Amino acid sequence: MAKLAHPREMKRILLPMLALAAGLLSTSCGGHVPAALPRAEAASCRAGGGYESRAAFGYPICQHDYADAGKVCSGKSDCQGGCLFDSVQGPATPVGTAVVGHCQPTAYYPGCYARVEGGKTSGPEICFD
Repeated sequence: MAKLAHPREMKRILLPMLALAAGLLSTSCGGHVPAALPRAEAASCRAGGGYESRAAFGYPICQHDYADAGKVCSGKSDCQGGCLFDSVQGPATPVGTAVVGHCQPTAYYPGCYARVEGGKTSGPEICFD
């Protein structure tokens, strides 16, 4: 049976790791979230039928809604966006399982879901932020 480290030893190991992780997060995220899309990008977004929204971590994005949102589908060709089997509909299913998909509601659609093709899951369930 493995021996557990003494709490002081755990602190000696974990504290530098936590400091490193915090440093990486602050530099990789830039520490600054823009308040809005740049003016030209926002104008282009609106001209293309989109609107400004927020993505993961509050970043501004150009969002597009799909007219067939939520429609029952059996594959990508049935939808403006993707045909998805959302984990809210039930537990994750093995690849190739027959499912009822639904057309994704928006271009940026965070959550956990599997893509559907031919009425079956075409890959594993993937989660997006």
